[in-house]
Amino acid sequence: MWIRMNKVLKTTIAAAMVMLLLPSPVVFGNSDPDGQGALDAGRAAYQAKDYVTAMKSFREAASHNHNEAQWLLGYSYQFGRGLLMDEVTAYMWYSIAAANGHASALGWRGYLGRLLPQDSVITAQQRAQRCIASEYADCD
Repeated sequence: MWIRMNKVLKTTIAAAMVMLLLPSPVVFGNSDPDGQGALDAGRAAYQAKDYVTAMKSFREAASHNHNEAQWLLGYSYQFGRGLLMDEVTAYMWYSIAAANGHASALGWRGYLGRLLPQDSVITAQQRAQRCIASEYADCD
C-alpha cells in the first residue's frame, strides 16, 4: 500500500510542478475580478524562484476565490515552497480549494488528513470556515 501511495504522491507532485511551469494566458485590462492576473504573476514569480512575490500573488488570487491559487497555497505550505512548512495551514487551504471545486485539493486534503493528528484537522477546518466566512480577510 505504501509503495502505491508513494507512487501516486510522486505522480501528483510531478503533475503539480508541470502545472506551475506551463505558460498561462495573458490577462488584459487593469482589473482582475477573478484573480487570474494575480495567479499568472504568481506563476511567473515562482518560475523565477521569487517565492515571496509568488506567495503574495497566490494569496491575492485566492482572495478572489480562485481555487487553483488556493490549492497552490496549500501545496506551498505543505512543502515549504516560499513559506515555512505548515501542514495545518496547508490542510486549511486545501479545504478551501476543495470547497470551491478544485478536484485535486480534495485528494491532497485527504492525504494530509490521514497524517495529521485529529485535533490539527479540526483546527484547520475551523480556520478554513473562518477564512471563507470573512471573505478571505481572516485566513492567517
